[in-house]
Amino acid sequence: MRRHTSHSYLLPQEGIVVRIAEATDENLKRAAVAAAVTTWLSNRGFPCVRPVQDVPIEVADMVATAWRYLPQPEPGGPLPMTVLGTLLRDLHQLPEPAFPLPAVDPLARLRRALSIDAGRQNGILATAERRFIEDRIAELTGSYVALDFPLGIGLIHNDAHIGNLLADPESRSGFVLGDWDGAALGPREIDLIQEGAPGNRFGLPDGYRRTFSAAYGYDVATWPGWRVLRDMRDLHSIGAYLRIAPDKPVAQAQLRLRLRTLRTGDTHTRWAAVT
Repeated sequence: MRRHTSHSYLLPQEGIVVRIAEATDENLKRAAVAAAVTTWLSNRGFPCVRPVQDVPIEVADMVATAWRYLPQPEPGGPLPMTVLGTLLRDLHQLPEPAFPLPAVDPLARLRRALSIDAGRQNGILATAERRFIEDRIAELTGSYVALDFPLGIGLIHNDAHIGNLLADPESRSGFVLGDWDGAALGPREIDLIQEGAPGNRFGLPDGYRRTFSAAYGYDVATWPGWRVLRDMRDLHSIGAYLRIAPDKPVAQAQLRLRLRTLRTGDTHTRWAAVT
């Protein structure tokens, strides 16, 4: 199973995936949000991953959430962009949950990753790299707070991309949406940027973006603020790699590649996802 900033373990006989992370304040809050939001969504028939229980478990300085296991087919065939666009459209039409949710802070986890690296005896980032990231955070945050959001504020997934769709034969669309740790209240445009903004860093043809936008019913590229959110998304993406780079050479290589392309303005070199 995946190992990124948390660890996921499959219990095959029980048909359960257990996701475990260090019980920091941040991780405790994220686990609680994921369990609460998916329980609320499941009760309303929204196609999402389903928790085995609606509250996380904290044991020995670790926090765990348990999820129904969904075996996945071998990769292949066209990407289900229409499904993702439709699910996000349906999500954004739901009312705000009655329980409290955090307000979205698009670069919060990147700032925390910088703090973690600063506390390491041998930090990953060079001084110039750190200065570049800090300056870009300040610049993009200033641009973000000046934006107007025509789609309004509501419940957002906050990490909506095709990789978070899981095949599920019991779902009405054949898929469910997973990975809800970052769910928040925020501008709905944030959920459209990863797949709906032009200039995909992973080399997907523009036709995929258009299919996604048509299914949602709105093309985020027609909104003047899309470039700010796209640049925030790209910058934010290095945070996860910065967290795990000391223990995973392939993640450190991807971190260096993304930093180099961001610093030089290179939009042609393709990025890769490291899991």
